[in-house]
Amino acid sequence: MKGAYSGCSWCGGTGCIQCPVEAQKAQKERMKPLAEFDLTTEEGIQAANLAIGAEAMEHAFGPDGGGVREIEANCLIEELKKCARISFEKQGGFGE
Repeated sequence: MKGAYSGCSWCGGTGCIQCPVEAQKAQKERMKPLAEFDLTTEEGIQAANLAIGAEAMEHAFGPDGGGVREIEANCLIEELKKCARISFEKQGGFGE
């Protein structure tokens, strides 16, 4: 059916008025960055280098690397570290 989105959670691709909305949501989700780096801070620069810097790229695309999936994993790890650090700071650290 024209306009039906195969991943629609409402109709499963048979066609409904929600298909375009579901397709837009899926597209937005695919376009979200894996990680965002604040390159104005030393911490952000270090995180970017670990995830997508020259050494990370050489390893990922070298003989024992994981290619694009390794770079994606690096980005997700750095984003997770950032979230954990922010949460830790909001909770007052070690209670000092």
